[in-house]
Amino acid sequence: MPKVLCFGSVNVDDVFVVPHIVLTGETISSSEYNVHPGGKGANQSVALAKAGVETHHAGRIGKDGVWVSELMQSHGVKTELLTVDEKLPNGRAIIQVSAATNDNAIVLFPGTNHAITLEDADKAICAFEKGDWVVLQNEINLDAANKVLADAAKKGLVVVANPAPCPSDYVQKVDLSHVDLLVLNASEAASIAGQISTSDASKPASDSELDIGTHAAHHLLQSLPNLKLVVVTLGGDGAVACLRKATNSAELVTYHALALQGCKLVDTTGAGDTFVGFFIASLVKSLSGPVSRTLSDILTDVDVVKLALKMGTTAGGMACEKAGAMPSIPVWADVEKRSAL
Repeated sequence: MPKVLCFGSVNVDDVFVVPHIVLTGETISSSEYNVHPGGKGANQSVALAKAGVETHHAGRIGKDGVWVSELMQSHGVKTELLTVDEKLPNGRAIIQVSAATNDNAIVLFPGTNHAITLEDADKAICAFEKGDWVVLQNEINLDAANKVLADAAKKGLVVVANPAPCPSDYVQKVDLSHVDLLVLNASEAASIAGQISTSDASKPASDSELDIGTHAAHHLLQSLPNLKLVVVTLGGDGAVACLRKATNSAELVTYHALALQGCKLVDTTGAGDTFVGFFIASLVKSLSGPVSRTLSDILTDVDVVKLALKMGTTAGGMACEKAGAMPSIPVWADVEKRSAL
């Protein structure tokens, strides 16, 4: 089975529960304080590992983030490519959560996530071979991210990008020509599609997230010839995948998967990262069956993509039923059982 490299962020989240989001010049007391492991990269690594694929995490942490690395290891993530920076502090998020409205306000300090070197990137890619997979988000410095994208594509790795968070100049700064799979939400998909082309000759059929996401996915596949598959997550409406038809790459196939039915919503934190991990893991596992298959085989096979969407939406829904990000991520066997109901 191919190995997966998750090259991404590791954060420490300091969460304060407050009566309301603090105002300018105001001092208020917090009724609750918790420290959580975080970072989209770290969350996706744990999801991949708990989904049963060999997962390696690369990046950079501060000495104050070592405990997050150890927690990742306890979930099965290999962290030998995660460098400990002796000088810089770890990336952190200072989060206020309003007890009255559940709204939040976040101050993000990138820390070591933006101190990743080109040497870190080179070391990580050198540890993998053609046919392995690499997953990136958008919480590390761009020079390192672009080197990973270019070197991974040159070496023949399968490149997956989850461009979150997605700024308005993402396309100008990140080379998407190396990407095989894009996984993103509807607003991110629409933003990137709009950055590639401002043409409004063809618009979504409605303002629904499903129509917006589908329209954007089609536009991305038509605009980026090396892109093979676009998956758009839709929250409570599930997810939609757009892929090229095996017999005619110019013809696109669309499949919409519903969200987990009967989900008892507790906390949506980390649900998207859980989806990414289980969706990718399902695709990776489809390559290790008794019949030899290529990447092109699975990315143009609607049944393979349908199963991956089912596992992703089920796992993401299950993650919403528990508090926290990493602690809420289920294991593959439990997701299989729930998806069969």
